[in-house]
Amino acid sequence: MTIPIIGMRALPLWAAVIPLATVNVCYLVAVGLEHVPACIPYFSGCTSVSSTGRIAPERFIFLAGMLPSVVILMFFWQRFAMFLTLCGQFGSRVVILPLLGIAAALAKYAGAPRHAANNIVAWNAFVVASAFYAVVARIWWHHGFSGHLDNKSSGRPTSPRK
Repeated sequence: MTIPIIGMRALPLWAAVIPLATVNVCYLVAVGLEHVPACIPYFSGCTSVSSTGRIAPERFIFLAGMLPSVVILMFFWQRFAMFLTLCGQFGSRVVILPLLGIAAALAKYAGAPRHAANNIVAWNAFVVASAFYAVVARIWWHHGFSGHLDNKSSGRPTSPRK
């Protein structure tokens, strides 16, 4: 299966936008139907990310957004590994997960109940993950990475354009 180059370069943007938009739309629908409390979950932690898609009809919206996201992420991570290999990188130098644990501890010590603190971290981790994909999209565009191995460039990212 081939994806046009423009689609491949946009892959990280889709990985950033679709899940984040899906969860937020589901949350708004769930609030409108009074399935979850109305708040700003990124700050209050009044509900979990997963509770936004547990009950119909928001469950169907959740599935319709998240199932394609799984396929997009599968293609993304395959191409991301290719990009890192072509750039001579074989792993990440930044470890994000411990920072999320620290954020949960800080939220707890700031007075948020443990359950709410976990929810706050989960909502914000979702934003951080989406930001990661958006940054990767910008890097791919900047370096002209096509996501394909072709005869002209061997798929190698070029040096940054000046």
